[in-house]
Amino acid sequence: MALLTTNQRIALASATSTVVLLLAACSSGTGSGGGSGDLSADAGTLGSFDAATTDGSTSGTDGGTAATYSIGGTITGYTGGSLVLETNGESLPVAKGASSFTFPTKRPSGTAYDVKVKAQPTEPSQTCEVASGSGKLGTSDAKNVQITCTTNTYPIEVTVAGLKGTVVLTNNGGDDLSISSAVKGTFSKKVASGAAYDVAIKTQPANQVCSVMSPKGTVVAGTVTVTVNCVTNSYALGGTVSGLEGQGLVLQNNAGGDLTVNANGAFAFAAPVEQGAAYAVTVKTNPSNKWQTCTVTNGSGTMGGAAVNDVQIACTTNAYKVGGTVNGLANGQSIELTNGAEKVTASAANNTFEFPTSVLSGDTYDVKVVAQPTNPWLTCAVANNADTMKGANVSLVVTCTVNKYKVGGTLYGLPAATSIVLQNNAGDDLAVNASGAFSFATSIDSGSAYAVTIKTQPAGKVCTLANATGNVAGADVTSVQVVCGASGQFAVNEGPVWYNNPPSYSCLDACALKFGGAAADYACSTSATSIDHQAWLDGWGTMQYCGNTPAAEDFKKSVNYDCGGTACSFSAYVSDHGCSKVNYCFKK
Repeated sequence: MALLTTNQRIALASATSTVVLLLAACSSGTGSGGGSGDLSADAGTLGSFDAATTDGSTSGTDGGTAATYSIGGTITGYTGGSLVLETNGESLPVAKGASSFTFPTKRPSGTAYDVKVKAQPTEPSQTCEVASGSGKLGTSDAKNVQITCTTNTYPIEVTVAGLKGTVVLTNNGGDDLSISSAVKGTFSKKVASGAAYDVAIKTQPANQVCSVMSPKGTVVAGTVTVTVNCVTNSYALGGTVSGLEGQGLVLQNNAGGDLTVNANGAFAFAAPVEQGAAYAVTVKTNPSNKWQTCTVTNGSGTMGGAAVNDVQIACTTNAYKVGGTVNGLANGQSIELTNGAEKVTASAANNTFEFPTSVLSGDTYDVKVVAQPTNPWLTCAVANNADTMKGANVSLVVTCTVNKYKVGGTLYGLPAATSIVLQNNAGDDLAVNASGAFSFATSIDSGSAYAVTIKTQPAGKVCTLANATGNVAGADVTSVQVVCGASGQFAVNEGPVWYNNPPSYSCLDACALKFGGAAADYACSTSATSIDHQAWLDGWGTMQYCGNTPAAEDFKKSVNYDCGGTACSFSAYVSDHGCSKVNYCFKK
């Protein structure tokens, strides 16, 4: 059944509406025969007709989920690879040698589709054409799209130089091509992509000898041009290229006859040289990407009675230096840079550098900073530090910037419901309302001074500072102490008696035991006004840490005080030798 065009559908919908109106009008009148004209049933039937929408779909009265249908078809002649089909914005790669296809996405009835070839096959090169590729989905899958692929064929063209008579050529042993006093000819039979060609001389011209240059090969995708040189007592000039790794090498003979060479091996100029004439092979353009310098050996002479094929073109890859400048070092500072195993040094006094070993074009370089400068601490970065060497010396820029660090510390003993205001370098106000770690918002350059002061004391309390000044080094400052008074204190001999075998306590353990919380919530000190993170202890058989030298605040030894030997157990909270030294607990 033929599909209606958009205009036909609109016209049909309009006509249907008109008929319904006429029938409705007739149903309310009386016919000329005297009978009643009740056509309401027919009008109602017509009124339920599905009007065609302008986009080609239909709006039905049935509800529910619409059915969807696939789009696909058959493929013939497909022998290559990389064929890609598309429709409605969906791409479908087709496996090599496939004979059918189906797009994964299903679509509702009425959807327009237009299957096209997005990418033609390669290896061999083919051209695929679509038949019955467009339409609209009905109420079943569209399977009638036909893809027909044919392998592309390409002409074998012959360029003849020096011909004065008639030469007859063959391709693959047949398809004779006769050329007379012309510079070009084309075999009548094209050769399919992926197939071989083999051009040969069948009949030489009178008094001339013609030779085919590079007569054999495989057709890929495009016209193949074979050069035939015909000479009258003249001979070919060529040789061998070695060491070529770049692109764009151009040779000349006698300042002309440009010959582009892109591969190592034999080469020959298109134009032969007459016997007795001088020749001079030179390099017009050296290769790039990789950048090379090519030199000529046996490049000049006088043509004798045979072809010259001993011209040697030897190409060597160029090498270039890697160096640069360093900016931002402070006086007396230096940095060490590496490129592979090589190292060089640059300083504030001599901010240029260059690695001693040149890098071959096409090889990579990767310059890195070995260690960042200190005092002050900097971060030095090499812009575009790694790349492939091209055709010129590389000059890099190393930029060093001063690192910035936070200044902070710990607040101890701040009473509840109070706050303290701290400053750094007479600014950067920091209001703190709870004990614990604090840090100013503004970071300070490495090497710069900091000076923490108390701008506003907490109500009813006087707090003191320790470690409040200094210079920022290479890390955040966390050593500033703000001490607002101890949270509690205890004498060592207030602890349980030793002969009951109590556990050993560090000062931090004892603070948590007596004043609540965890050991990590406290700092200990032998002073009531500053925090030295030390504590007095008593030991089995000795008062080693109850004299003039305290121990670390977290030190203890043995879980059982009655350990059976001198100095085998120590505790900051035990009654043994009557150690009355006082430890102070500062809650963070």
